Amino acid sequence: MGKRDKLKNTFDKMFGNKERNDMIKDSLETFLKILKESSDFNPILKSAVGGVCASLEILNKKAKNKKDMIHMTADLAAKAQELASLKGQGNSSEVEHHFEELAGRLDSINRKLGEKLGHSALHRIVQVDHDTQEIEGYCQELQRAYDQCKVCLVL
Repeated sequence: MGKRDKLKNTFDKMFGNKERNDMIKDSLETFLKILKESSDFNPILKSAVGGVCASLEILNKKAKNKKDMIHMTADLAAKAQELASLKGQGNSSEVEHHFEELAGRLDSINRKLGEKLGHSALHRIVQVDHDTQEIEGYCQELQRAYDQCKVCLVL
């Protein structure tokens, strides 16, 4: 076993436990928030801790955005499979039109998500609030398109 393998094993032992790491991260964030609130006696310390807290909040939003985009991509794939299973089952041309329209919307959302996931980590950090709003919009657009298609099929 070489030095590289030993170093990797040590690193994995230190940082490989996700539950422990999450607990440490949450504890650190809580400690920093308490420190920020109780450091009125030292404005420099309060400012520095406030900056660290704001940075952690941005990183947490970025991580959540990425998870949301990955989840939404999986959801799109599942809905596309469901759509594909219903398509071509002797439906009328009007129903086929609704399927094609929904498929187009799903593809458009999927492309937008793919572009966002392809952005650099720095770009996603800078655009974190904008991305959050867009992801929420994509979720709503996806649900509206899916519901509209279901309503059209029932009518």
